[in-house]
Amino acid sequence: MKSLLPSLLVLSLGLGCAAPRDPELEKQVLLARKKKAEKPEDEGGSAPPQVGGPAMSDRPVKTLSGAEIAEILGAVPGQGPHVIATFVTAEGEIRCTLDERAPQTMANFVGLATGQLEWRPAPSDPPRKKRFYDGLTFHRIVHEFIIQTGNPTGRANAGPGWRVPREQGANELFLGAGAIGMIDDAGQTHGSQLFITAKPDRGLGNSYSAFGKCAPVALIKALSAAEKKANSDGKQPAVPVEIKAIRVERGS
Repeated sequence: MKSLLPSLLVLSLGLGCAAPRDPELEKQVLLARKKKAEKPEDEGGSAPPQVGGPAMSDRPVKTLSGAEIAEILGAVPGQGPHVIATFVTAEGEIRCTLDERAPQTMANFVGLATGQLEWRPAPSDPPRKKRFYDGLTFHRIVHEFIIQTGNPTGRANAGPGWRVPREQGANELFLGAGAIGMIDDAGQTHGSQLFITAKPDRGLGNSYSAFGKCAPVALIKALSAAEKKANSDGKQPAVPVEIKAIRVERGS
């Protein structure tokens, strides 16, 4: 009996290790691993752009008329088929060619950037009519994904005092890096906060309005990769990049 113990021990160990194999299951696992490894860069998964705080449902939804859009865009100086917004920073300039397939979004941004639209950061604030974005910072960045700006006070959900409806006519721009889009703040609407992408992300088209294409992507990516504040959510830059001015002009 004693001589059989080593053989029984080996047999029991062998049975414990040789779990039944399911070729179909193994095939599915291998395919899943391969798909994960080959997942394209533009399928998302990064922390989304956000306003933060409660929804801005107390802000009225404003739809610009065709005449108002024409007036705002007609006041842009220069010659050429395109409206171009250039973000001037100490680190360099980001040049965005705006897309008229998102007319509400585009005119709202241009009206704020050029000081044509009167705005108020909160319902209780007095109205202001000055260039909205000059002097603001890219206050939220996600590593090699987006840089975000458009908060004039630092309070949650700060904006111009109104919302414009979401548009999706130019959302194919999110399929490439350098898209500029408005952040959803309540009920498929947008205010003043916007972001510029450092990489493609097709999922952004489900929630945000793209309204232009920006370059150079290398600068956008570098800004998004800047050092973050300690003890933050990992998305607050240690040294926020100031927007000295936004130049809006026509060009090619």
